[in-house]
Amino acid sequence: MADNVIQVPAPSTLQLVVDIGNDTQRTRSYRNVKPNVDPVDLYNLGEAMGSLMKDNLEEVYKVDRIQLIEGVE
Repeated sequence: MADNVIQVPAPSTLQLVVDIGNDTQRTRSYRNVKPNVDPVDLYNLGEAMGSLMKDNLEEVYKVDRIQLIEGVE
């Protein structure tokens, strides 16, 4: 068992949920987003990308990942 664990931010993911009809949704994922990106900027980017899609944008998500590494004592 580890006594000390270090958290290292990993690249985040931008997810756009779109309505493709017939009560069906699809998620479009874009990886390698900087973890410290401004949420307003990321949301605006998601909205802009959604406006270019033929399907209706329903939701915008930022999914953060953190790598856990056993620390040295």
